[in-house]
Amino acid sequence: MSHVGRIFRALPLRPRRLRVGLMAKILLATLLSAALPLILLSYSAEQASNDASTKATQVAANGLDAQAQNALEIQAEDVAGQVSQLLQGAVQNTLGAVALARTPQAFMAYYQAYSGQITYPGGTSQAPTKVTVSIPLYRELAFIDASGQERLVIREGKVVAPSQLRNVSAPQQTAYGDEAYFNATRALPAGQVYVSHLTAWYATDPRQPAGAVSSDAQAPAGA
Repeated sequence: MSHVGRIFRALPLRPRRLRVGLMAKILLATLLSAALPLILLSYSAEQASNDASTKATQVAANGLDAQAQNALEIQAEDVAGQVSQLLQGAVQNTLGAVALARTPQAFMAYYQAYSGQITYPGGTSQAPTKVTVSIPLYRELAFIDASGQERLVIREGKVVAPSQLRNVSAPQQTAYGDEAYFNATRALPAGQVYVSHLTAWYATDPRQPAGAVSSDAQAPAGA
């Protein structure tokens, strides 16, 4: 029996090179040239959309601000108109009071004939409410002689006793201690009416919005 021996030598593997043909190169270039504009167009569209959204939000905000400002202006004009009507009515009422008989009954009837409604906050900070009440339009109605001495006064719906009548020619003897309405009125021509600035004790009360620590409120006393 014969034996045949075989010897094999392992040969090193040679790496195969990937060859790209001309057609593949053309196809790749075509895909890139088509995809790049689409990518740029998509980015541009997204930026335009974001810009448009930002502008739309800004325009809407500006529109709301303008509407709020317009509403405040209308409200301010309405309040100013109401104050003007109130003052004009008060002037006419003052001129009408000249013809009143100098009696407590006549002054009280005139005092009670004029009233109005006011609305103010009520309740507590946890349960706020609005309260509407009817109050006299004037807190005080007085007849003062030429020397400044009060002769007849209706105050808070009551006739003031003669012992409590004051001489208001001196500002320190007026209700707020510094009113000069008597001398200012005497300086006017006959038939004219003097209108003072608003004066009230509670204008600097801590309950007012400028210094309030809570929304708890009490009924205002009027002015």
